[in-house]
Amino acid sequence: MAKNPNKLQTALAQVFSYLISYNSFEKKLEEIRKKRQKIYLTAVKKMETDRLGQVTNHIEKLY
Repeated sequence: MAKNPNKLQTALAQVFSYLISYNSFEKKLEEIRKKRQKIYLTAVKKMETDRLGQVTNHIEKLY
């Protein structure tokens, strides 16, 4: 390997390129997870609010 440093440099460049790509992928994946969690929590909150509104409406009809 010492006789041909270009091969070593090329291999290291490929490894670093892969690591950078993987790190970027992980960051994007984490962003997607956060967005999905936010959407989920918003949907749950809306369902709870809608359900509370339905129950309140039924109670109002009873009285």
